[in-house]
Amino acid sequence: MVHRGRYAITANPDESGNLHVYDTSGRLKVNKILGGDYDVPKAALTLVNGEKTQIRFLPKARFI
Repeated sequence: MVHRGRYAITANPDESGNLHVYDTSGRLKVNKILGGDYDVPKAALTLVNGEKTQIRFLPKARFI
């Protein structure tokens, strides 16, 4: 579980995967590809209570 707040989410430089955030109604709010050579190295976002995050194809993502 990720608590509400503002985060920078990063992946390891040699990995890439998808970051999805769904709002409290279950609708897709954020869809980013993190990591890799041509992808987004870092995504900044604000999470509120009740939103759900999904990380796919990444062994690890950092929320800072």
